[in-house]
Amino acid sequence: MGMAEPAKPGAPGSRSSRFEWLDLARLFAVGMVILYHFGWRGAMADDHLTTAVLPEWGSVSIYGYFGVKLFFVISGFVISFSAANRTALAFAIARFARIYPTFLLCMTVTFLATLALGGGVFSASLGRWAANAAFVPAMAVQKLTMDGAYWSIYAEVVFYGWIGALLAAGWFDKRLLLVVMFWLLLSALGEAMGAPLVMRRLLLIDNSGFFAAGVVIFLLAKDGFSWNAVLVLAATTACASMQALREGLIMRDFLHAPLRANVLLALTFGSIALVGAAARWRVTPFPSALVLAVGGVTYPLYLLHQNIGYMIFNAFGARFSPEAMIAAVVLFLIVLSWLVWRLFDRPAQKVVGRELTALCARRFSSRRVAPRARDEMTISSPGA
Repeated sequence: MGMAEPAKPGAPGSRSSRFEWLDLARLFAVGMVILYHFGWRGAMADDHLTTAVLPEWGSVSIYGYFGVKLFFVISGFVISFSAANRTALAFAIARFARIYPTFLLCMTVTFLATLALGGGVFSASLGRWAANAAFVPAMAVQKLTMDGAYWSIYAEVVFYGWIGALLAAGWFDKRLLLVVMFWLLLSALGEAMGAPLVMRRLLLIDNSGFFAAGVVIFLLAKDGFSWNAVLVLAATTACASMQALREGLIMRDFLHAPLRANVLLALTFGSIALVGAAARWRVTPFPSALVLAVGGVTYPLYLLHQNIGYMIFNAFGARFSPEAMIAAVVLFLIVLSWLVWRLFDRPAQKVVGRELTALCARRFSSRRVAPRARDEMTISSPGA
């Protein structure tokens, strides 16, 4: 896939400086995940988290988990774009301000909801809250997570760590394509040799092809057409395809339903192509304020939806049809997520980023930590 160099962005915050189609791609991705969790996974998977299910949607909803793969491709592009021309310290500050305050708030909301509505497989304690606040479950016991959807956030943070390491080593701007090739090789070797769980998580072996595809799309968007980059993009797509097929075998047993290989391959190619197109054609025909709100809502919606939704179904679902209950819960979660984004997420990003920048500037040279003029919100993605 070749991409011409995109037009130079306009002033920070202008429509031409945003990747608006990525905001809509994020909405599509989170919609897939919600359909999967509420329409199939909660009732049909081994752990039986709820009884609410939409069997007539099963042939579609069972593939909704692939929305997370789309998020990973988006993150590969977005995080690379965010890191370009930044120092490792400035990148770390921007990522922390973007991810952690809203994560902490939404995790705390889920904690309180679990205390009020939980029971059975849903439990909460101050120790569990503290473990999640410190991201301990990332490399320890995943079942300690306050919400099952958090596993992908931890994967994102590992990816951020590797990008930060490349920035610190001075390899991001000069050797990024070579690093991607080496990463794919390590992933293949790790898969072939049966790498232990810790190594799989550190190298993101189960999802490296999706992240790497987004990184290469960034290079094509930044530098223009290159046969080397196109060939590496083909390699990342092949790697992502193999990872999708392997996970499909695991999900088949977990979800007690067959997953078709041709659908998984189509979703893999479609996810990568969608991000490539969104990187090439930035501006949508929709109102800018609406697109901005859509992009902003997706991150808290992803963080809040799963366990809170299941617990509401279990508490009140017997009184209503699954269709009515799921529709009402989704609407409630969208409104709650909009409030989180509008009242907390945007102000918190600015305050935390400003204070951390000032704190580090007092300890280091301000040149090393000063943010760029580009607005971080113009290229952020949920979990990214």
